[in-house]
Amino acid sequence: MVTLESLQENGAAEMDDSCSMSAYSVSDNDDGHVDSSEGSSSAAKHSRASENIETTIAKTETRAVARTRIFVAFILVVSMIAVAVLIYIFTSKGEQDKFEQKFEDDSTQILETIGSTLDVTLSSTDAFIANIMAYARYSNSTWPFVTKPEYAVEAAKLLVLSKAVYIGEYVFVEEEEKLAWQNYSVHHDSWVQEGIDLQRRNPDYKGIIIDEFQTLGLIHDNFAQERIGGPYMPTWQVAPVVPIYFPYNWDASTHERMGPTIKHIFEKQHVVIGAASGVADPNNPDQILQAEYDALWIKNYISEDDNPSEPFSEIYYPMIDAPGQVRIDVDQPQDIVGFSVITFFWRDLIRDILYEDSKGVVVVIENSCNQVWTYQIDGPNTTYLGPGDLHDSNFDGMRRSAPLYNLRELFSNSGVYTGIPLGEDYCVHTLHVYPSTEMRNEFITHGPIIYTVSAVAFFVLTLLAFLIYDWKVERRQKKVMATAVQTSKIVSSLFPSNVRDRLFQGRETGEHGLPFVGLEPQKRRLKSFLSSGSDKSAEAREVDVDRPIADLFPNCTVMFADISGFTAWSSVREPAQVFRLLETLYGAFDEIANKRRVFKV
Repeated sequence: MVTLESLQENGAAEMDDSCSMSAYSVSDNDDGHVDSSEGSSSAAKHSRASENIETTIAKTETRAVARTRIFVAFILVVSMIAVAVLIYIFTSKGEQDKFEQKFEDDSTQILETIGSTLDVTLSSTDAFIANIMAYARYSNSTWPFVTKPEYAVEAAKLLVLSKAVYIGEYVFVEEEEKLAWQNYSVHHDSWVQEGIDLQRRNPDYKGIIIDEFQTLGLIHDNFAQERIGGPYMPTWQVAPVVPIYFPYNWDASTHERMGPTIKHIFEKQHVVIGAASGVADPNNPDQILQAEYDALWIKNYISEDDNPSEPFSEIYYPMIDAPGQVRIDVDQPQDIVGFSVITFFWRDLIRDILYEDSKGVVVVIENSCNQVWTYQIDGPNTTYLGPGDLHDSNFDGMRRSAPLYNLRELFSNSGVYTGIPLGEDYCVHTLHVYPSTEMRNEFITHGPIIYTVSAVAFFVLTLLAFLIYDWKVERRQKKVMATAVQTSKIVSSLFPSNVRDRLFQGRETGEHGLPFVGLEPQKRRLKSFLSSGSDKSAEAREVDVDRPIADLFPNCTVMFADISGFTAWSSVREPAQVFRLLETLYGAFDEIANKRRVFKV
């Protein structure tokens, strides 16, 4: 029998005053002996082992949850980036496509309109000259001695139709015809006054009106000096008539720019658009001076609101005496009796083409006479930017180009014009159309950035919501885990390992469909049985019945022991001291049982 005195012989350090826990011995054949400190250590080890297992499981599950959390966050971030990139790409591409389509439409409209205007100008000029040639034949007049009645009226209509500001007739005079021509011109110049009178009545005329003028019957040069040595190309009938200078008999072949052009016309028998006036190289004083002279001359034919220093050109149209021919064969030698010059401003050719919503289209005009100048079109208005190619090089890839001779064929009804073809080998003019940054800004906005930032903000809010939710769930799980660990410790301290494992195994079974009632209170089990047991089948009731944890042990020993004086001793001790004593005692039994491989209850 174990006495309280034997337990007190060695004295445990935890007991107050005279309370001590001594070593004890249990005889079992080989008189195995273990002290109380070893028993207590065994219980602690058992508890720590159980705790380590639970901690390992908890850490494993925590790592799995963390990996899942990282994976979900990664998916959200990748989705956010992918969606943001796609939104930005598609919205940017949409704006770029609209910008490119708008430029395509505007440039096509510009080229089509210029081609159509050029076609109308050439067609009307061809008809105008054909009328003059017909009058000469039916009046039995011989060239150059031809004066067309109502020239000013027909010319005024032609100028409005072709958007030109001046038309002049230059006749071919041989040396032997010079005197006769000079005499003829003086006696047939009534068309000058008729033209001035018409201009005074014409509301469409914007130039100045000169009532008093002088004439010169001599074929002369720029300095009013008589020209000696033919052939000659004197001016004859013109419109409008602005006789600041002598209204006729100025020899165009003496002009530095017109002389080579006239020679080319007689050689090739083609319509030619000559070099532009008003386009001067800033480093060339002669060109600058010539541009000033040109501006002084042309300003008399236009409104005061129009800029005379902007580029203008002349269309040189050969006057061929070819009766009975609708289409003149220029590949065969023809009788050229003179030519007509139609002067137009390039701004008028590209004005009033686009609608108000079309802005920032840049037109660069260049010719093979080494001239380049630039306009910007904003709706119906045009702005002269100056000489040179002034477009933005960032838009080189969007350029649309066409030479004037090809432009008419590409963008007009080629069956309308039946006159002399436009030459392709002299001072060829080419139009280049570009967009500008101003035009691009009408379509390329901050919309893609705004949409992208909005999408990113939405995903960020979603990610934050997920993280907050995850944090809340994790905090709850930690509380649940702490409670579960604490419960597990209690169960581990109350039941041996095999019983504890079977209890937990029963819980797992319950999670797979079989109700777990091993730890359900007795009153609740009774209530459940009374309320639902009678309605179930025998098989279901069998499942619901408590499954007692009991095993058969053929060989077992039951020990009855009394601690002498324990009642009196415990009555004067604190409960914690009593608990420590019993825990030490039970721990010693556990240690002995483990060493002997004996299952102890």
